[in-house]
Amino acid sequence: MLYICSSSASVRKSPHLSGDPIAILYRGHVVHNTGNIFVQETSNFGHVEFTEIIYKDSRAWIYSNLLDKYIDESSFVVTIPDEIKTKSDEDAEQYIIYEGAKKTNLCGEFCAAYLGNDDIVSFLQKWKLKFPANYKAGVIENKPMGIASLKTMLDVYPLKHINLIKLFDDKVVGAFYSIRGFVSALKDGWKGILGVKIGYDGKINTGTIGHWVVLESIEQIRNGDGIVAIYNPFSNRMQKYSYAELIKSMGLFGGFSGLWVKTNE
Repeated sequence: MLYICSSSASVRKSPHLSGDPIAILYRGHVVHNTGNIFVQETSNFGHVEFTEIIYKDSRAWIYSNLLDKYIDESSFVVTIPDEIKTKSDEDAEQYIIYEGAKKTNLCGEFCAAYLGNDDIVSFLQKWKLKFPANYKAGVIENKPMGIASLKTMLDVYPLKHINLIKLFDDKVVGAFYSIRGFVSALKDGWKGILGVKIGYDGKINTGTIGHWVVLESIEQIRNGDGIVAIYNPFSNRMQKYSYAELIKSMGLFGGFSGLWVKTNE
């Protein structure tokens, strides 16, 4: 069974509060539970329960109250062959072993594969053939890719794309972002590759790491807010956030950055 850390959690070799931790797991870290528990009797806290987990191919213990049951919102989205997966629970799903090394900056590439309805290896091979210089920087050199390189990824298929700001131009007030504007673009058949900020847990608004995600849909609710569905390459899954969270995270990127992509033509 899978569990998820509800807060930062110490991993210990033995199920005792006095033992030195061998690692600290962040909030949102998914762990494998072996099914074993141990109750320590303490003078200060009474009964303290520990859960045994698998950590780096070994068994270890975490204070049970720091763990919640893991609820999987969706299955993996972009197909990743087993032979290129890193096999580590600590790695993001977007981390793969490719061209002889671990690749950690492929969020844009996974977004393109998702929008092109492709598996990640097929996309990378096509990108390499059509845009070898961009491929070299993004895959061989493992560099984060900006807007210019994102456009070459979409041109692999090809998919029509325009800069994000293009669909937010108003003849009276100029360019501005609104939930109405996002919803209108989505209804017209566009999907958005959006620049956001994530933390080490891969979730938006939990850190300062630049990241690309795909905006799939928005369900409007009261007070100008909404529930957004995004494809997140970090987990290679669909995720849901509030519209307010998404906008805040996009602002943290250093300004609103991204592309609208037509996938139904």
